Amino acid sequence: MNSLLSIKDLHVSFGLGLETVDAVRGINLEIARGEIVGIVGESGSGKSASMLSVMRLLATTATTRGTVHFAGKELFSASSKEMRGIRGGKIGMIFQDPMTSLNPSFRIGSQIAEAIIRHQHVSTKIAVSKATDLLEVVSIPRPSESMSLFPHEMSGGMKQRVMIAMAIANDPELLIADEPTTALDVTIQAQILEVLKGLRETRNLSIVIITHDLGVVAGLADSVNVMYAGEIVESGDVEGVFYKATHPYSRGLLSCVPRLDIRESALHPIGGDPPKLSEKTPGCSFQPRCKNAIDLCETTSPTLRSSTVTGLKVSCHNPMEPSPQMSESI
Repeated sequence: MNSLLSIKDLHVSFGLGLETVDAVRGINLEIARGEIVGIVGESGSGKSASMLSVMRLLATTATTRGTVHFAGKELFSASSKEMRGIRGGKIGMIFQDPMTSLNPSFRIGSQIAEAIIRHQHVSTKIAVSKATDLLEVVSIPRPSESMSLFPHEMSGGMKQRVMIAMAIANDPELLIADEPTTALDVTIQAQILEVLKGLRETRNLSIVIITHDLGVVAGLADSVNVMYAGEIVESGDVEGVFYKATHPYSRGLLSCVPRLDIRESALHPIGGDPPKLSEKTPGCSFQPRCKNAIDLCETTSPTLRSSTVTGLKVSCHNPMEPSPQMSESI
């Protein structure tokens, strides 16, 4: 694999008073050039924390260990000046909420142009021209007129497109999209996903998409990593995870997705609550909620390893059998 981003044994912890919260617990991730990788899981599973650590945008209370290589450069040892060039230049990021990510006091054209000037050191005239072109790339109608709008004059979908335009303004090699379709209706979600697909095809852009929406992953990603309690519990190509998942948590997520093609299909929510990440447990983090748990799950933490049955990587002492009816759970 021609890896663009390589994450090895990444740990992220936050100090909260006398407690330490281990938000990310030793994940490994490889992203190839031109690949779209999905990271899915419940809120608090460590999805955003892992990618914010790559950008070195975590709070000062956070500590990280492990290694992150981007295009051969180790990011945790990079200087602040080097990271300022990488953030927004080589790696773009779409943050969770476009409503709060854009400055309400400035027109959207000047905000995009500012990112271009900062990294490309061009004149304001050239930056404005490029910003206008970017609005057309992300399918904003009447881009020249839209340049003069303030954020509050745009819909949520339009603001999200502006965020995408800012993220790709300097032709990054990697785009991190953190919940890019949250709070958007399904029609706008589909349009945003088409924009991201188009960027991969026209720019050979690698994309990491962080989401809790399995439908988004199914329609966009090449591979998917399922996270639970700061760990990757199952990973592989999208079709494999959706149709051959054997980890009880992955199967639980899939059973929570409503189907339109099955009449009166029942949803089966995962019982219990996620673990408290400040408490260290010797066994599997999912064991208290798992109907497939065995004695070993209480005492020994499983490791992520390849399955000879499914071809996926799974972290489970007692994985479920792949079901020929698995597609009915999606």
